[in-house]
Amino acid sequence: MILYQMAKWMEERAQLNDSISLAGGEADELLSQRARLQEMMLSQANQWLTQTVSAPMTTDYVQEPAYQEFIY
Repeated sequence: MILYQMAKWMEERAQLNDSISLAGGEADELLSQRARLQEMMLSQANQWLTQTVSAPMTTDYVQEPAYQEFIY
């Protein structure tokens, strides 16, 4: 889900960059939108990172390698 959200934001940012390039001197609103988007992206990325770092490490989810499941 994280990668999907980042991809959507990057797509929106690319569209804003294209629109800014085409707008010339009338790009104030587009520049504001891009700045808000970038701030939101950085804020969410920091939140994801702090959640990942502060999450307790457990070994409950560790599985044995798949090759051990086969009988030789």
